[in-house]
Amino acid sequence: MSCPSDRLEITCNHIVAENEKVSNNNNNNNIEVNHVYGDENGIDIETLRNIIDGKEWKFKDKCREFLANNPSFVIQDDPTRSSVYQRERLFSLLRQIGISGLAKSEDAVYRPNRFFALLEVISYFDLGLFLKTFIQYLVWGGSVVRIGTERHSHLLKDINSVDLCGAYGMTEQGHGSNVRACQTTAIYDKENKEFIINSPNDGSRKMWIANTACHGLKACIFARLILDGRDCGVNAFIVPIRNKSLIIEKNVEIEDCGNKLGMNGLDNGILRFTNKRIPRENLLNKVTDVTEDGSLISIFDRETDRFRAITESLVGERLSPFLGPTKVGLIISLRYANWRVQFSPGKGQQEVPLLFYTSHKRRLLQILGTLFGYDFMYHYLWDRVESSPTQADIEEIYALSAGVKSYSGWFTNLALQTFTECCGAQGFRACNRFGHFKADAGAMLTGAGDNTVLVQQVAKFMFNNYYRQSKNIKNKKQDKFTGVLEHLNKNHYTITESRS
Repeated sequence: MSCPSDRLEITCNHIVAENEKVSNNNNNNNIEVNHVYGDENGIDIETLRNIIDGKEWKFKDKCREFLANNPSFVIQDDPTRSSVYQRERLFSLLRQIGISGLAKSEDAVYRPNRFFALLEVISYFDLGLFLKTFIQYLVWGGSVVRIGTERHSHLLKDINSVDLCGAYGMTEQGHGSNVRACQTTAIYDKENKEFIINSPNDGSRKMWIANTACHGLKACIFARLILDGRDCGVNAFIVPIRNKSLIIEKNVEIEDCGNKLGMNGLDNGILRFTNKRIPRENLLNKVTDVTEDGSLISIFDRETDRFRAITESLVGERLSPFLGPTKVGLIISLRYANWRVQFSPGKGQQEVPLLFYTSHKRRLLQILGTLFGYDFMYHYLWDRVESSPTQADIEEIYALSAGVKSYSGWFTNLALQTFTECCGAQGFRACNRFGHFKADAGAMLTGAGDNTVLVQQVAKFMFNNYYRQSKNIKNKKQDKFTGVLEHLNKNHYTITESRS
């Protein structure tokens, strides 16, 4: 097929409206187009929606109803609003979520399907509020639930009501992904039965810590536990940073991170501690504890195992469904493409909606299909978390969550650019929020772990798992690969039909 008319037929079949018939007449080189728009498929939309929403679809509807019926939850698309206004507004909305009882730190840890249903609905509305809710209940409150004990449980009532707004102090100016090398210290004073928290240098300052610049009262701080001059590894401590009157605590310095590319309603700050004393009981002690006389007790002998158990709370960070912007953007783009017409197939015929052009449809429907894949993957991981996972399961969930967080983050940023282009000039209107979403979504490429580093962690897990299982198979300790390796080891065939 080399003549110009044949090449023209191929090109037309790619760019003309779906279901339009293009035929090549070699005698006169005319293109004949018969326009057909398609028919009703009889899809049960309600059932399909419930499948997509997952097992907590009724609760998700309740969350949607809460936002829709609350006059405070009105979308603001004015980028000129000051950060002071945005921060106070988001904190007020967070308080209303707390009062509603929809969010609980216990759900964030033990019922992720329920908690993440709420988070996803919030992400349709505002990504800053999404992250503020995420921090308050999943990483701040979730740390108290996951690695705290009964002596900390009294905090949960005020955490859930947002009377105790808190922060999660893991990242340092000099250490992000390498948490194990953080430099903040917690030296135990046996005489006074207290820990002394210190930031020994500028690189040890806790940085980008949300909820600290304005509203945080306490923070879960990751610091090196020092007993009699011996470094016992990284542990988590509850450190007061303000009193109830929002006055900064003595021996605590708080600096505002200032304006950012996006999410300026989130009050990110920098924390520095100088001989800040806290009671011995402020150590989150489910994994490791220190007795009054300064002895270390732990459920694990090795420091490596203790660190891994303490930082397993990061799994929850990476299971957060950061797909709301993609879903909102896709809905807007598909509706616009179905309404906006461009060109007619012939003189006197009606113009064709953008959605019926193959090139335009493929740009959007490929995103739709990929979105379903990520959505179902998140639901699969939430189900595994809720099913009392073993240590081996947790390791696999950790690796899979790192992978899905990375690739869904990259996917979201690329999808938002596609939506902007597919809507033409309308995509640049502030009311469509594409620019707002793009500015906010960029933070998720490094937030909760740099995506490139996380993908490398997935590769490390796969190689280590392969080596261990291969050795077991060779020694006849197991018959075949299990888990993810079982799936990857299956034969996959691509069957194509020959064309006559």
